[in-house]
Amino acid sequence: PAHGDSCCAAALLDQLAELARDPSVVAVGEMGLDYYRDRSPRDVQRDVFRRQLRLARRLDMPVVIHSREAEEETLRILDEEDAFTGRVLLHCFTHGWDFAKEVIERGGFLSVPGVVTYRNAAPLREAGWSPPEPFVVKAADGVTELHGVIFKPAWFDPAERYPVIDFIYSGPFLTVAPNDFALSTHLAPYAQAMAQMGFVTFIVDPRGTTGRGKAFQDASYGRIGEIEIPDHVAALRQIAADRPYLDLDRVGVYSHSRGGYFALRAMLTAPEVFRAGVAGAPGELTEAAPINEPYMGLPEDNPDGYAAALNAPLAPRLRGELLMIHGTHDVNAPFSTTMRMVQALIEADKDFDLLVLPGAAHSFQGAHYRYTERRIRDFFLEHLRGERR
Repeated sequence: PAHGDSCCAAALLDQLAELARDPSVVAVGEMGLDYYRDRSPRDVQRDVFRRQLRLARRLDMPVVIHSREAEEETLRILDEEDAFTGRVLLHCFTHGWDFAKEVIERGGFLSVPGVVTYRNAAPLREAGWSPPEPFVVKAADGVTELHGVIFKPAWFDPAERYPVIDFIYSGPFLTVAPNDFALSTHLAPYAQAMAQMGFVTFIVDPRGTTGRGKAFQDASYGRIGEIEIPDHVAALRQIAADRPYLDLDRVGVYSHSRGGYFALRAMLTAPEVFRAGVAGAPGELTEAAPINEPYMGLPEDNPDGYAAALNAPLAPRLRGELLMIHGTHDVNAPFSTTMRMVQALIEADKDFDLLVLPGAAHSFQGAHYRYTERRIRDFFLEHLRGERR
């Protein structure tokens, strides 16, 4: 339920019951107690949670638990409703290990499902849908495994040559390569959508990201910006080695926020690879201390690491087509960092495009969002496909 509307909750349960009659549906969720995001009364939350559990048991379907808070109470209700005699799937991105361990010990499972998981994808395939293709490659060190996903256009033809776009993030605080049908990471739906414009897109998590253990994440500690782009380039070359439809003469890179920083860095540190790039709110590691210092240490303790991570001094290396996008009211990645990058590019006599969004914050909304989405699509269509809109 949302915003205290119990009528909405009842309607949702009716919809779930109807959906559950579809034989292609194998799980219904996500459910649980979430006092942080859900502003409905707690007694309403408890009641709806119990009704969801009973519905799942009656339909003999798994329950998907997604409860950011009230973990002890969640376990109590699961026990009281005898939920573990069925199948309990825990959304593993939203819980700590202690809670996950309790669920596993009771017979539950860890999972990363979406709201609805489908068994039968035939209708999608008939409509021309091409499923994401997972891959495993070696990092630039030649040893560490990296995991990623490739997205292809509808009605993909392996005899054709497609431009490639790397959807990058690479921040040390999350992963973006999806491992579920619902494409639940923030970049995956956009990568899938852009593929339908006639590109092959891919997402890969380099060394330094989360979800693969402490040693994997610590690879970039104190030296963010040094290993991520080499890992992306290594991944690109390996997936292209046995996929001749990937045109490595037409490679782009896109992202926003920390991903914008790395999109810009890709254009500057691997100009021989990336022909076109869009960097939204790229920032610099010398700004936003609460985000950067946990992974870089203090500037006075790591001056060489911070100096090596700066993008502005690399401005003379720009060769490809670059579009930077930034809102003037961004407090996550200050607008001033892009202005310093602009000044560096001017001093280096480099051509580039700049889209300034007056009054926009870090995440674009409304007209700003619609306008930037169109500009990004048009930018890649023009510079990678030669199609000017």
